[in-house]
Amino acid sequence: MFFVTHLSSSYAPATIDTYLAVVRAYHVRLGIPFLPHSTPQLDLILRGVKRLRGIHSRPQRLPVTGSIMRRLKDALAHSHFSPFDQHLFWAAFCLAYFGFLRIGELVPGGPHLAPPLTRSHVDVSSSTIRLTITASKTDPFRRGNVLCLAATDNSLCPVRALKKYLAIRPGSSPATALLLLPSGLPLTRKRFSEVLRQAIARARVQDAARYSAHSFRIGAATTAAMHGVPEWLIQACGRWSSDCYKLYTRALPNQLRTVSAALAC
Repeated sequence: MFFVTHLSSSYAPATIDTYLAVVRAYHVRLGIPFLPHSTPQLDLILRGVKRLRGIHSRPQRLPVTGSIMRRLKDALAHSHFSPFDQHLFWAAFCLAYFGFLRIGELVPGGPHLAPPLTRSHVDVSSSTIRLTITASKTDPFRRGNVLCLAATDNSLCPVRALKKYLAIRPGSSPATALLLLPSGLPLTRKRFSEVLRQAIARARVQDAARYSAHSFRIGAATTAAMHGVPEWLIQACGRWSSDCYKLYTRALPNQLRTVSAALAC
């Protein structure tokens, strides 16, 4: 109780909850008894903190839709970036969007961390990209998921974008990151986000500050829903765990290919 009261002078309620969870985890690891995370007295204190400090939420992130993807492509083409960087980041944007990818499934958090997606995880044919996601937020035991991204017949085509990048990609080892900078180092989350912000600004997209790397995943789901893709198929593509995703439902390869066509509209 005293610990929570002390924290309330400097931290928001959500941060205090995080501190309590960390303290509880350490008690569990050390085998030390810990009071229940929620008691009537503690609940009253936290309610008082919320009334005193208020509950602040960050602005809701906006979706990168098909129309914004086209503007990003044009922004990259008319930017100061080298031709190599233009192909690299357009391929990265397409994979994030058409694959419904979390940023942690696409690029590492740092240049010396293990890449989540390597060259060996990608199989490209004339009409399809097969991505093997070895681990994700909803797959902690690394069962793996195979994503199918299909070619489209317009300017938004993940297959064409990735092929152009792979034709100039440095390195040949299948164990290296799929997305490599000209130096041979992997594209990182920080660099991805920096270039996205620059491209969003150059494209003159409204509310530019409300776009982030996660906007591709949000936009893919939003655009798919707008074009009538069934909810269960959106859940399958995004690998969301949900009670609506029935055990009897299976996403067939030809059904997965229809999603790419919807996203490119």
